Amino acid sequence: MNKSVLLPSLILVLACGGTEPGVQSATEIAREVTTGMRTKARVQVSVKASAEEPTQEDLELRKKIEDRIEQENIRRLVSAGGGAGFIDITVEVENTADAIDKIQEIVRSLDVAREASFKVLPEEQ
Repeated sequence: MNKSVLLPSLILVLACGGTEPGVQSATEIAREVTTGMRTKARVQVSVKASAEEPTQEDLELRKKIEDRIEQENIRRLVSAGGGAGFIDITVEVENTADAIDKIQEIVRSLDVAREASFKVLPEEQ
């Protein structure tokens, strides 16, 4: 839904309120609307590449990590890239702590845990 239409509608609902039995309160409606506007959290895993620009082996490693993330249903892959000595994978997740634990297991199993770092990205509005 378009946010430029949603916000004025939300203000109108809040101004009118609802006091009749069976009518949702303005606070409940506002909570539902703002919850629906939020996006899922994102976790970015970065793995040190073997060179400044990722090599074919680095790209194959990234593909293995991506495949395992999908196989283990951690959540939705958002983006993948590489450069400046790293390969990056960004995953949209429900729970950042659980997702990081699962992805850490994946990088451990591929023997690259020491080269991996994690970052929780801010929610996009």
